[in-house]
Amino acid sequence: MDSLQLGASAIALVSAAMASALAWLAWHFARRRDVPALRDLAVAWVALAASALVRLLEFVPVANPLGLLVDALCSFPAFLHVGFLVLGATALLHDAPIGARRRREVLLGALLATVMTVRISLLVVHDAGQQVLVRVGVRAAATALACVAVARVVMQAPGDDARGPSFGAGIVRGALLAASAAAAWQAGTAILATRSAPSTTLWAVVTFVEFVAQCAVAVGLVVWLLDREVARAAAMAASAEHRAQTDPLTGLPNRARIVDRVHLALANARRDSEHVAVCYVDLDRFKEVNDLHGHAAGDLVLRTVAQRLVSALRAPDTVGRIGGDEFVIVTPRLRTRDDATIVVARLRDALRGEVTLPSGHVVPVDGSVGVALYPDAATETDPLLAAADAALYRDKAARRADRWTRLAARSA
Repeated sequence: MDSLQLGASAIALVSAAMASALAWLAWHFARRRDVPALRDLAVAWVALAASALVRLLEFVPVANPLGLLVDALCSFPAFLHVGFLVLGATALLHDAPIGARRRREVLLGALLATVMTVRISLLVVHDAGQQVLVRVGVRAAATALACVAVARVVMQAPGDDARGPSFGAGIVRGALLAASAAAAWQAGTAILATRSAPSTTLWAVVTFVEFVAQCAVAVGLVVWLLDREVARAAAMAASAEHRAQTDPLTGLPNRARIVDRVHLALANARRDSEHVAVCYVDLDRFKEVNDLHGHAAGDLVLRTVAQRLVSALRAPDTVGRIGGDEFVIVTPRLRTRDDATIVVARLRDALRGEVTLPSGHVVPVDGSVGVALYPDAATETDPLLAAADAALYRDKAARRADRWTRLAARSA
């Protein structure tokens, strides 16, 4: 037992120093990056450092007057490490802080586990040295089970990007399984050692392997967090780019994105000798909707019209909103000029209808459509858009004149 204690003491000092360094790094990183999960993991590594230090007292007999206290000091940090390791992994997985109630439950659970470990060692065997081995075995078994449980939790972690599961999460899973295997070996060896003494060299090697696995868990967690930060930064950049090119009310492309789509459509049309139609749409008497029913009703009308326009067109077509009640439609890959006439007819059918407001009022909807065709109207983006805008105003004037003609005919 003396040689076993000597080897364990040397490893305990090294382990305590490394665990303390990991705890400090985790706590510092948690404060700088505001990652609540790292605070629980820092507590877990503080408990791991304390557990390594109290291994120096591992072989103090229970018969000693301070035996029960020594035994509690050996067991409590080990169970505390297990509990906060589970809390930290759960918080990291769900990206949410753990409440104070859960932490109190972990503290109470570690205390109860400590009491049970002492009681088991006293009830199972009566020899003081064998009682120590039983306590070591119980703690190692608990650590093995906890590492497997945390590994299962980490396996549920989704990938941070399109490349699949996080590399850091994979490191954490592998390290936890390695630590679980080492702890399981320690548990079995300690229990069997109540009958025959274990190999001190092999015990020291496995104990060191377990600690290296715990350090690998820390490295994996850092990589996992860095992967998550990179994925979040990429998602934020993509979201910002999407917002910069999207109308916030309807979700349709805005003017900048429409211009890009026209550029692309014209480039393809030149290559394939096809036509491109650009249509401007403007709603009739939209200002009256806002004035009579409010801006919320106007927004509902715009969203409804946007959905109808999208539904009326093909998948390659693009519907965008460029402001107010104006929409732009880009229809590429038209084989003939007559295809543009079909597009305009579909747009007019989609515009013509009604929108029922939450108040129960029914708002009639209609609009004007102006179309410019590549290459007839223009061959470049800006002139083609200007031609479609001019065609829109001609259509509005023609429809206004037609309404006056019909009113005059009725009056006559």
